[in-house]
Amino acid sequence: MRRIQPSRLMTALLYATLSVGTVAGAWLLGQWNYLLFHTAVELFVTTIAIAVSLVAWSTRKQATNGFLVVLGAGMGPLAAVIVLHILAYRGIGVLTPPLTAGDPNPATQLWILSRYLLAATLFAAPFFVGRRARMGIAAAIAGLPSIVLALSIVVWHTFPTAFIPGTGLTRFKVWSEYAVIGVLCVAGILIWQRRDRIDRLVVNMTLLAIAAFVASELFLTLYVDIYGLLNIMGHLAQPIGFTLVLVGIFRTAVSRPLVMVYAELGANDARLTRSNRVLNMLSECRRAIADAETEEALLAAVCRLAAEKGEYTLVWIGEAVDDQDRSVRIVHACGEASGYAADLNIAWSDTPLGQGPVGTAIRTGESTVSRDIAHDPRLAPWREKALAFGLRSTASLPIDAGARRFGAIALYADEINRFDQEETALVVQLVASIGNGIEALRLRAERERLLLDTEKQKVDLENVVAERTAELVKVVADLENASQVKDQFMRNMSHELRTPLNSIIGFSGVMLRGLTGPLNDEQTTQLKMVESSGRHLLDLVSEILDLARIEARVAKVECAEVDACLLVSAVVDTMSVLAEERGLSLCASTPGHPITITTDEAKLRQIMLNLVGNAVKFTDEGSVVVSIDDSDPLFLRLTVTDTGCGIAESETSKIMEQFHQVSRVGGVKPEGAGLGLAIGNRLAELLGGHIEVSSHLGAGSVFSAVVSRNLQTPQDDPGSTSS
Repeated sequence: MRRIQPSRLMTALLYATLSVGTVAGAWLLGQWNYLLFHTAVELFVTTIAIAVSLVAWSTRKQATNGFLVVLGAGMGPLAAVIVLHILAYRGIGVLTPPLTAGDPNPATQLWILSRYLLAATLFAAPFFVGRRARMGIAAAIAGLPSIVLALSIVVWHTFPTAFIPGTGLTRFKVWSEYAVIGVLCVAGILIWQRRDRIDRLVVNMTLLAIAAFVASELFLTLYVDIYGLLNIMGHLAQPIGFTLVLVGIFRTAVSRPLVMVYAELGANDARLTRSNRVLNMLSECRRAIADAETEEALLAAVCRLAAEKGEYTLVWIGEAVDDQDRSVRIVHACGEASGYAADLNIAWSDTPLGQGPVGTAIRTGESTVSRDIAHDPRLAPWREKALAFGLRSTASLPIDAGARRFGAIALYADEINRFDQEETALVVQLVASIGNGIEALRLRAERERLLLDTEKQKVDLENVVAERTAELVKVVADLENASQVKDQFMRNMSHELRTPLNSIIGFSGVMLRGLTGPLNDEQTTQLKMVESSGRHLLDLVSEILDLARIEARVAKVECAEVDACLLVSAVVDTMSVLAEERGLSLCASTPGHPITITTDEAKLRQIMLNLVGNAVKFTDEGSVVVSIDDSDPLFLRLTVTDTGCGIAESETSKIMEQFHQVSRVGGVKPEGAGLGLAIGNRLAELLGGHIEVSSHLGAGSVFSAVVSRNLQTPQDDPGSTSS
């Protein structure tokens, strides 16, 4: 047999005592002054009905079940009818003839009207279970018929008679009470059928209220003596029923939601406190990360601050070691249970030791939470030790430093379900800061190492540059000495060679002209050979000296305005004797107007003499034509076209090289040293241009000297010195 607890027994005895006392007090009040008793009871019922209506009205927007809304909508008109019933009661004297005609019938009629309205409200309410109902419409549906029926009682007097003085209750009134009882019973059945969709407390309170209303109807139908116990009990059952309805609605629509709101507020307050604590921890850790000078100091500060500010029992950071076992090396640990981290065997491989939160977090890169260590199978290898240190829940989050996974941070608490989604999200921000801090420190260390290496390389490079500079200075000095020696040699050679050559050429000419006496044919031939060889050797010496001056950049450019047409004509006149000797036609094709350019006239003349001389030399028959093209506004093109033997395509790219000579047809080597074109090209470069060649073997050649039309004299040119 179930044993009743003493506290519940005392409560039951208290309720029983109050109930008996209330009934006894009401019976005594009814015996002393029935009108006062009746008025007090009906006013209490009216107050309860109004309270039910107000509660339903106040919570109508939050209500998702139309059952309570319909109950509240019906209670408003019901309260108004009960007030009319009180005012119409004989002895009150408020509703006087012609409204009541001075008889008790209207009070009884209004009473039965209130029963109709009560029964209809309780009958209609179950049909709105699980459906939304608009209280204004429901109140209008209940109120309009009530107004019409009330007017039929107090104004029109068309409502059926319910009480006859001297006779008592009419059959209409009695059968109406029984009909009300039937409707109330049907309402109770409907509510019971829908009990799964109505709050349990509302169902219980409403069914008890219906039972009280049914008992009231029976008592008020069966009583004989107005002062008897049945009449008193019938009136007392009414406030009991209305109170039960109010309790059900109030507890469901007001009290319970308030309790839930307060509970949610408490939970929110706890979450807010925890969030503030974690945010404070996050702020302190970020400040420590920013101030850390080394990776070790950063990890130590994070562990300490997370344990202190976050109020965690244990915090440790482990590094994922890429060894054979893929072990996790605990770098730092802090907290009351830091002894747990000592000699902890954890891995991040896909093995039993790597299935825990830490190994899973490192392996998968996702946060792993264990809300209850005691019942989490993943923590089986470490459960006994963890519980011994008072650890009840844990969260592990991976730490990524750049593109590399550093390891994970593990946080432990001494309560289950500590790590909810919000707190875990905040800790995710912490690990992101840790990863960024580690990466920043490593980048800074790498940058410092690179700076040191760069500084060392800079010093080494400076030493090498200093050594090379010293060597170059020595080489330059040696070259300058060599250049001076060469220049001196060239001057000496020029003097030593030209003087005897000029003497040889001069004396040969004197003898050939017969100034020293007559010569026979053999002597004449030999002297001509001597003179020709002397002139050739003199030209060769001059060319070598010119090339040396150009290469040494001591050939001075002297710019002046030059008429290109006159210059070409002068060159043609100079070379015409040689052309006639070879039977060639040499002519100039120039415009009929002057072409003035700014250049070095002597060097341009030497270029053209070399080009025309080569053309005459390599042309056995035909003609040599010198032309000018001034269509380009920046450059002037002077072209020498011959009908000579031409140049093979393989020789064209080499023709500007020093000492390179093109063999004539039959393999005959031409006269000269092969320096004319090389000197001409160097001179053309000094004049801001170059020499172009176009030739085909057996079809003649075209040489063009392209020079600047407005040559500027070089300023402060170390090579611009006189030879």
